[in-house]
Amino acid sequence: MKKYDGLLMKASRKYSIAQGKREDDLSYKARIIYTIVGRMALASVCDSPETESVSIIHVKKRICELLTCYLDMYPELKSLFSDDYDSFSGEICNTYMNAGCFYHEPYRIVLSKEAEGGINGVVFTRGFSFDYPQCISGLGTYYEGESESNDIKSMFLPEREPLVMFWGNCVKSINWSTMQLGDRVEYLKMGLPFKGSYWTNKEDKSGRVSILRQGGDSESLIYYFYRYENGSCKVSQIPTWMVSNGYRGLSNACLKINNALPKTEFFINGEVVNIHFNYLPPTEELNMWKLYSWPASMSNISGNFKRQCSIKAFEAIKNTLIPLGYEFEEVDNE
Repeated sequence: MKKYDGLLMKASRKYSIAQGKREDDLSYKARIIYTIVGRMALASVCDSPETESVSIIHVKKRICELLTCYLDMYPELKSLFSDDYDSFSGEICNTYMNAGCFYHEPYRIVLSKEAEGGINGVVFTRGFSFDYPQCISGLGTYYEGESESNDIKSMFLPEREPLVMFWGNCVKSINWSTMQLGDRVEYLKMGLPFKGSYWTNKEDKSGRVSILRQGGDSESLIYYFYRYENGSCKVSQIPTWMVSNGYRGLSNACLKINNALPKTEFFINGEVVNIHFNYLPPTEELNMWKLYSWPASMSNISGNFKRQCSIKAFEAIKNTLIPLGYEFEEVDNE
C-alpha cells in the first residue's frame, strides 16, 4: 500500500474503500485497482479524440491499458486477475451502461445526466462531476447525507411493484386455454435445489399458477403462465414486453407468492459485506447490485452470485429492496 508514494492508500481514503477484517492485503489491493480503473474509464468518456466523440471501443481500450499499467506496477496481483483483459473491459462497460451511468449511441457514448437518490442517510449518485467528493463501492458512487429529491428506488427501479402485488396483477385476469405443448418445454423450478438451472422438465401439477417456456435458443423462447386443472394443463402466453428484459422479474414474484424465494445471505466482514445470492434477482435489481459491488473473484468479474459491497451501500440497497419483498439473512461465515 506504500508503494508509489502510497498510491493505493490515497485512493482508498479518497473513495472510502475499507479493508475487510478477514480480507487479505492482495484482495484488498485488487478491489482498489478495480475501482480506480473503472473510475478512470468513466472519466475517459470525456476525452476529446480527433473524431470529437468517444466510442465504446475507446473506453474499452483505455480499460485494458489501465489494467496493464497497474498490474505492471503491482505484479503480485497478476495472479488474481484473468488474462482476458477484453472480457474485463467489457464487463466494466456493461456494468456502467446497464446501470444507466452512460448511454451507448451509434459510434459514441454519452455520460448520463446528474441524478441522485437516498435512503437512511446514504445518497447514491450518477452523472456527478468527477471533482465532487464521493465514496465508491465497486463502481457506484455515493455520499453520506440526505437527498432532497428522490429515493434509490426511483433511480434504479422507478416502476417496480412489490413482488406479491406484481404477481397478483399479472395473474388476476388470465384467460386460460388448452394447448398441445411441443417437445422442448421447460418448467420453472418451484423449490430447491436451484443450483445449475432454474428450469426443469418436470411440470408442477399442484394447481397453482407457475411459468413454462418452450422453444430452442434464448431468442426464440416463448413464455407461458400455466396451471394444471382436472389433470389438464391450461396455459396463457405471457406478453413479450413482460419478459423482454429477462424472466426473473416473474420468477422471483412466482416464488415469493409461494413462499419459495430463497433469502440473500450476507456476511459482515468489518466495513465490507460479502453477499451470496441463492437466487438471482431480476435484471434491474442485479444491475444495481453489480454497480455498487466488487466481484468476489477478480478472475471472474462477471460472476453474479457472490459479490462484495461497502457496508453503507449494502444497507442502502437492502433497505430499498426489503419493502419489495426480498429477504436477507446474515450468516456467521462466508
